[in-house]
Amino acid sequence: MRTNKNHILPLGLGIPTLFALFVILVMLMLAILTYVRANSYYVSTIRQMEFTTDYYETKANLMDIYRQLEPNHLDEQLKKMKIDYTKKENLYIIEEDMNNGTALQLLFHKQNDEIVIQTCQMIDKGDENGN
Repeated sequence: MRTNKNHILPLGLGIPTLFALFVILVMLMLAILTYVRANSYYVSTIRQMEFTTDYYETKANLMDIYRQLEPNHLDEQLKKMKIDYTKKENLYIIEEDMNNGTALQLLFHKQNDEIVIQTCQMIDKGDENGN
């Protein structure tokens, strides 16, 4: 019985094993990138949802005020309702702040014994430093 003392055990680290490790690493990187992207979309969607909700709630509040007004004695009604407003010539401006540093303005005027909305616009209030 003859034994070969120079017999080498195979380690099994051939090309197929290296290729399998490379594929696993690539799939892991793609999974991480997909997770980061999905999380970013989620955060962006939540932020947009909050902004849209805040916009429509603010607009509903302004429209409730508008619906309560009568064409006669607008100044007296607004003061009685304790609404801060600005009057420029015949144009009334009611402004309500939103949560994100912007405000929503409702501009309306009196025309032929009725109150007509001119526009409802969003303005950027900026920070306290005027930026």
